[in-house]
Order: sequence, then C-alpha cells, then structure tokens
Amino acid sequence: EGNVRRPDVNVVLKAYAPELMAIEGVTAVAVGKLDSGEDCVRIYVVALTDELRAQLPATLEGWPVDVEESGEIRPLDD
Repeated sequence: EGNVRRPDVNVVLKAYAPELMAIEGVTAVAVGKLDSGEDCVRIYVVALTDELRAQLPATLEGWPVDVEESGEIRPLDD
C-alpha cells in the first residue's frame, strides 16, 4: 500500500471538486490531514446523513476521504 503511486492530492481534489460540489449537502472540499498526518481529501457537508454518506467516496485515486460536518456555510455580509 505504501508503495502505490498516487497522483498529487491537489490534482485529485481539483479533478473531483466540481463533481463533489454538485452533490446536494456538500458545502466545500479541501485538502486536509488525517490524525495520522496523512493527506486526505476533506469534504465538508451541512449534515452527514446516511443518504449523503452513501453518495460520497471513501477514497479518491488512493487518497482517503474525510467527511466533516460544517453546518450551513454562507458568505459574510460586508
């Protein structure tokens, strides 16, 4: 597993971001770090429901996916 070549996590994020952001309930995607220090693709969601979890990948091109509840994200007023 540790020797498997994966594309750069930033390249993977950029490639999948539009598709992930199109899923209802997804508020943001970013590169994150797991508690182990390994890079991951982090998906922020309003609320993690079973239906939403079923639509989200567990890994993307070998990178782990971490899902975090962010609540509703809205732009700040000026």
